[in-house]
Formats: sequence, C-alpha cells, structure tokens
Amino acid sequence: MKILLLTILFTFYSNSIYSQDKEPNALIESDGFKKIRFMASPSFGMSQMDEASVSIFTIRGGIVFDDQLTLGGFYTVTMNEFIPSSETSPDIYMDYRAFGGLIEYTVYAHKTFHATIPLLIGAGEVEMDSEYGSINLGESNFLVVQPSIMLEVNLHKYVRLNFGLGYRIIGNMNYRNLNQNDLAGITGEIGIKFGLFKN
Repeated sequence: MKILLLTILFTFYSNSIYSQDKEPNALIESDGFKKIRFMASPSFGMSQMDEASVSIFTIRGGIVFDDQLTLGGFYTVTMNEFIPSSETSPDIYMDYRAFGGLIEYTVYAHKTFHATIPLLIGAGEVEMDSEYGSINLGESNFLVVQPSIMLEVNLHKYVRLNFGLGYRIIGNMNYRNLNQNDLAGITGEIGIKFGLFKN
C-alpha cells in the first residue's frame, strides 16, 4: 500500500514539474503567428478606355498567410488626363479610380521565379472634368473585378519585382456616351512588392 501511494505521489510530482516547462495547448498556437506577414505593392499599368491610352497607378497591400495567401485591399487611379473617343464636348477629360478588397495567391514563393495571382474586387468611379473647371458633369459608380496573373522575381528577401497582365471587368454602367464595354479591357502591369516574407 505504501509503495502504491509513493508511486502515485511520484507520478503526480513528475507531471507537475514537466507541465511547468511545457506551454499549454491553445486553439491558436504562438508558432502560427510566425507564418503571418504583411506586404505593400505599388505598380504602374497601361491600358485603354474608350480607345484612349491610360496610365494607371495601383497600390495593393495586406496580410500574408504562410507566404501564399494575401488578404487586403487596393486603390487604383489614372495618372493622365485622357479624352474618351466618344466625348463630343470640347476641353473635357475623364478620371477613373477604384478601391476595394484584394485576394492574392502566390505559387512557390520560395523560388526565385514564381507566379502570383491577385484578384481585385471593389467599387469604381468615372468622372468628366472641364479643363477650366466651369462644367459639372457628375460621375458614375460601378462594380470592378480585375483578375491578373503575374510573374514575380525575388530580388531580396524583403523585395520582389512583378509584371504581368490583368483584365478589368466593369459592372453595368452608363455615363454620357460610355458603357461598361468602353471601360473594360486588358492592363499590362509592372510593380514592386515590399514585405516581411517567409524566410
């Protein structure tokens, strides 16, 4: 009986010492946070809207999970004052901008050359302006979806170069002589991605 009691006490004491050195189990393990990083990626693009050449600046950013899935947001704006071919009023130019959410999936990010697939989903806006500011022509808002596929190059553990093509899909809209088909189209992009990536 004494031997049994001593065995139980010894087992309990050993377990209590061991448990002090070992971290308790949890739903979210601390090691899991090591796989969560973040990134920001400015890029420049060229496209056409209603037969006019358009230069586009886009900034994407978000949280990166295990160097594969990025969830975040984006903002896009045209950089030049372009005149749609369908516009009949003189001294008028158009602005385009969009913002919303980002889902991006990166394949084989540890390799020097790999692919990344960003998907932008958000709200877009076009607005006509007068060069002399004397005319108010209002604006139009619509849905924007833009999937892209890009080749990415690891320049540094914190810097990546990417370039590729995207296609801008525009939801139903009518604004002056424009509709969604006039704004939809292919965009060529080149950009830099900065981030705390997985080592």
